Amino acid sequence: MTSTGEAVPLWERVAPGSETWNQDERAWAIPSPLDLSTLWNVVQPTLTPVLPDPAVATGTGVVVVPGGAYIMLAIDHEGFDVAEWLAERGVAAFVLKY
Repeated sequence: MTSTGEAVPLWERVAPGSETWNQDERAWAIPSPLDLSTLWNVVQPTLTPVLPDPAVATGTGVVVVPGGAYIMLAIDHEGFDVAEWLAERGVAAFVLKY
């Protein structure tokens, strides 16, 4: 059984250099046949741990950086789905929202 922890902000407020941005972060689902969850306009980056069951933990950890070319993030398909797959195999994963 894997465990997804709380998202940890990388900065107290917004990321340096984005102080004047006024866009709102939003989620958007791309419908079938892709069925992807995406995030747009990320201003406050976070790191979310997805940890393996201690009984199978290998002591290895990786940062998972979902694709999206700084425009949008395929946060589930290329982020949390990958992290869950790794955690099921004993690898601690940390999903970066950027």
